[in-house]
Amino acid sequence: QEFVNLLHFLYHQSTLTDRTVPHILKLADQLNMENMLKQSEWHIFQSNGFDVVKKLLYADQYRLTSLKDHCLKSPDIIGKLKSSPEFDLLSDGTKAAICDIMMKQT
Repeated sequence: QEFVNLLHFLYHQSTLTDRTVPHILKLADQLNMENMLKQSEWHIFQSNGFDVVKKLLYADQYRLTSLKDHCLKSPDIIGKLKSSPEFDLLSDGTKAAICDIMMKQT
């Protein structure tokens, strides 16, 4: 079904949705489809269907640097990450960036 969603998006100009974008991201990453990754990044960036922590997780997992930078600039990212078990899922590089932000705030 994930691959069918990707094909629909590619050949029928289907629009990305909050429900399909995680699957599209996964396949676009596996198939090294940079354009699809960028479109998915833009969808997540402007979507209200994902909180900032989920957006950061996608950005980290799929190396979406613009989205990651945007999330790290969010004023409430530190507070939300403190209460989130998803912090442990982030890469060491992203955790270091978060620590850097915390150090600059104190």
